[in-house]
Amino acid sequence: MNIKIAIANFFARQSLPAWQNNRIIRVLCRMIYRAIMECGAKDYPYARPQFAPWEESGAPEFYTAVTDSLNFVIRRSPSYVAWKVKHASGKQLKMPEPGDREPGENRFDARRWGEILTYNNWEPVSPRDLSLTKRVVDHIYLIGVIESEGQYGQVVWFEGVANDGCWIASTYSNFREVRYPIKPDKPGVAWYCRLR
Repeated sequence: MNIKIAIANFFARQSLPAWQNNRIIRVLCRMIYRAIMECGAKDYPYARPQFAPWEESGAPEFYTAVTDSLNFVIRRSPSYVAWKVKHASGKQLKMPEPGDREPGENRFDARRWGEILTYNNWEPVSPRDLSLTKRVVDHIYLIGVIESEGQYGQVVWFEGVANDGCWIASTYSNFREVRYPIKPDKPGVAWYCRLR
């Protein structure tokens, strides 16, 4: 493990209620590990499994899930796609006030990303309305929201079009980056588009 990751791990542990009772110290430590990990990152900054290698717990008294600068749990699709947006466009997503939620539901699970994207001027789009040629792809960003996938939904980033016409999407699943083909008209996927 390199020194940067070791230092970031120290601050990440101290940012969590499981290991630090003082809220002010937790907030300061959170700012420090995020700066260490995110500043100047060319790739998804939380991909390295040596960072925050402990088991995650969501229990309030022993909360151990580490979050990024938008408060998304790292190594999950919302954190990954938010980073892809920032890396591609140079702009970080702005977070709206969340709409109605069930008791205990997280503010912005992947299935709720339509709210975030609409708030940030991404337009819902039907794949049938898009004829994705190289010229079109070079001028747009696309994000897919799959509400029914898993417990919290899944957010995917459009990477390109395969030779067979399938779209290639990237996301985070099982704590790692994955790329896979997805049919543009796959039921249950809401696509959002923004010009570059």
